[in-house]
Amino acid sequence: MNTLFCFGMGFSAQALARRLRGGWRILGTSRSAEGAGAISRAGYEAILFDGRSPLDPAVLSGVTHVLVSAPPGPHGDPVLLSAAGAIEHAAQQIAWVGYLSTTGVYGDHAGGWVEETSALAPVNDRSRWRAAAEAAWLEFG
Repeated sequence: MNTLFCFGMGFSAQALARRLRGGWRILGTSRSAEGAGAISRAGYEAILFDGRSPLDPAVLSGVTHVLVSAPPGPHGDPVLLSAAGAIEHAAQQIAWVGYLSTTGVYGDHAGGWVEETSALAPVNDRSRWRAAAEAAWLEFG
């Protein structure tokens, strides 16, 4: 069975999880007990993940797909900072890792088309952090 592990079980990750429901085992992280409770009530397996403490590699046992949607901060991507070792440990079983960013990394294109090959031009801190996280994930991969 395919197993999706979502770092940051927010709006976008939940939208994907709903589409996969039934054929996939789905786990999602939250920084709080309240958030973990909401994940559980939605029918998924909840994992507390604060983005500061190293993730126990056993948590990724059986995981085949990883989605990263937890936002980065001024010090970097919390998943890379705290879970890179666990992901490396599980690398042979993981078929796919996806990183959800934001169109904000491309800046203002005045309604014009933006795609992966468009130049990055973030205009605020949040977008700069996302652009840096994208680069860090590419390096990690």
